[in-house]
Amino acid sequence: MAENQELRRNGEQGFRLKQEKALTRLGFERFGASSFFINKGFVVAVEKNGQARLSTDYYRRLEEGSRIVGIEQGDPEGILPDALSAITEIQGKFERTTQTVGGSGGAREPGKEDLQRIKKMISVPLTEQLIRAGFTEHIPVRRSGWRLAKTEIFRRSFSSSREELDVYALVKNGNITRIVRPIPWGSHLVTPTTRITDFSIGEDVYDHKVSILSFENDFMRFSLESEYGFPRDVQLLREVTDSELGLEAISVQQEASGFAIGGVNESSLIRNLKSINNISIEELERRMRPRADARAGFLGEDASLLDALSNDNDFVLAQGLTHQALAHPLKYTMYISENLQAENFTLNGIPFGIEDVRTKGFQESPFRDSTSSSVDATVTNLLTRASVTFSYLHPHMIERYGFYEGRGTTYRVEPSQIIKVFQLSGDNPEQHD
Repeated sequence: MAENQELRRNGEQGFRLKQEKALTRLGFERFGASSFFINKGFVVAVEKNGQARLSTDYYRRLEEGSRIVGIEQGDPEGILPDALSAITEIQGKFERTTQTVGGSGGAREPGKEDLQRIKKMISVPLTEQLIRAGFTEHIPVRRSGWRLAKTEIFRRSFSSSREELDVYALVKNGNITRIVRPIPWGSHLVTPTTRITDFSIGEDVYDHKVSILSFENDFMRFSLESEYGFPRDVQLLREVTDSELGLEAISVQQEASGFAIGGVNESSLIRNLKSINNISIEELERRMRPRADARAGFLGEDASLLDALSNDNDFVLAQGLTHQALAHPLKYTMYISENLQAENFTLNGIPFGIEDVRTKGFQESPFRDSTSSSVDATVTNLLTRASVTFSYLHPHMIERYGFYEGRGTTYRVEPSQIIKVFQLSGDNPEQHD
């Protein structure tokens, strides 16, 4: 056991050194003797196991050439109490930039009263201002010689309902050189074994200049943009497993009626249901009519929900399949697109292409099960050219209830088309491990 742990530590140390060498080769400058490396829009922290943690500037649009001379929590009006306000100075003029971790806020020239407040604030050393602004953890950076500048790192954690984010202030000789936060998007793609391969400068979709950092691991190559971390140039190198995608089947939930949400049901049971997910069939049908929960509707004006469910159930079971087997490739497509941002993938040895179109708002499930979607996608079998278009709400409704929407509705997905596109058969495994 001890020998295995030593081998693992040695392997992690070797990978960390390779990552650090790659960053140095790509023009990144180490911040003092810390684990932080800086180049243009990216600040990369290399952890002990070699994993790269990506950060970018907390303040997205500070004027070029300005320097941070003040920092405090909130804003003078108390509108954004959890924000951080940076006071910048350029050629003797001050500007206040207030921004939350989520990006809300803006910049303005301070008024007379605020200017007096700022002049008092900046008389205090920046390191003390950081502590007053909630940067409670001070991480001194080891100095290897008297010629090195004094470098310090301060950290502040922000908690939300979804996650906890660490914001770092990098300080050199008492001056704040950068305040950084994790990139908002693609950081989940950078796994512990993901290697840093390249760095370049390019443009984003808005023609803004951005830094671009490229990576590779055993199943994909990709690049991330600074500022937001949007993925680009994603290329899958092999078929990705469900576990690598974080794709799991839902747990079967047995209702009092005997109906199994997420399981296999007999059509005779479905035809006699009075409710699903504790919602009456009458109420579900009301929500599913056109111009109710959705403008297009999930059912026709006079269609029966139980007829739609039982007829599709008869068809799917007759093929030797289950609704979960049909939902799986749709859900897999959704995860490939949403989590990996890939446009092409392979499933069960078959190549597919994805085109997705984001709608203007979210559509909630009429079953009120906390699922929703704002994306419609078309997935194409690149061998047969057969395709199917579906909303990212469909995999959830099919997996849970066997609901493909009613016949004749705008967004109905035919079970037969899913089977055709993904070349499913009764002896196919339901899950792709």
